[in-house]
Amino acid sequence: MLDMLEGGAVAFSDDTASIRHPHLLQLALQYTADLPTHIQSFAFEQSLCPSGQAHEGEVALSQGLTPIPSLAESLRIQRDLMIQDYAGGHLHVAGISTAEGVEAIRSAKALGQTVTADVAIANLIGSEEDIRGFNSTYKVLPPLRSAEDREALWEGFLDGTLDLVVSDHQPMDTEAKDCEWGQAMFGAATIEHAFGWYRHVNPSHEALERWINAVAHKARELYHLGPCVIKVGMPADLTVFALDGSAEASYTKGVNVPRWTQNGRAIGTVLGSQVSGL
Repeated sequence: MLDMLEGGAVAFSDDTASIRHPHLLQLALQYTADLPTHIQSFAFEQSLCPSGQAHEGEVALSQGLTPIPSLAESLRIQRDLMIQDYAGGHLHVAGISTAEGVEAIRSAKALGQTVTADVAIANLIGSEEDIRGFNSTYKVLPPLRSAEDREALWEGFLDGTLDLVVSDHQPMDTEAKDCEWGQAMFGAATIEHAFGWYRHVNPSHEALERWINAVAHKARELYHLGPCVIKVGMPADLTVFALDGSAEASYTKGVNVPRWTQNGRAIGTVLGSQVSGL
């Protein structure tokens, strides 16, 4: 792991494949406790619902879909938090999607544990109601949860319990989505539209400041990328946003773009001497 850090790695994760073995997580946290990095764990105990297809709620029941209960998230979070409390190190919990998950992270932080967490943009915007009619565009993991869960996610994000909002961008071709719900893959193409969706749901100044902090500052802090500075003579690394309008899905071949309403868009980016969209 030290060699990987020296080679440019910034954190350690297996994406949505959660760390199954407690001892492995313990060792990883202990090995990295004094290093500028963290261990990332996905908040999902798949063994509880190996064939789960949608949030365990009224919509899944009415459509006959195999459920993914909130318990699958709570079990994994509580286990990983207990291991972090024992082993030390920095644990980042990815994919919080339930009210119980938010409260678990809030409690761990209150106890002084070195824990951070994120929420995917789809879980801040959508709910289980979006999957009525079996539109597989909205089949994502973590699944879209209840309206009450979504409200708790917003509260947790705005008060800083959840440190980051992530795009969880997963563009897919027609074969992956244009099929029966049970055969469709999890994932949505989100990165071009995340800001517009976010602004439509919560156009407040508080929410805008929170977005900027999470996307431009906290993320760089978490991954030890150095501060984000806009200053004459400094290398440019920025995204320009408009606070109204909507973005077209022009840069992806993915067919799985959710059709939530937008109110804002990314206009372009500047990275060093490379300018795009401006």
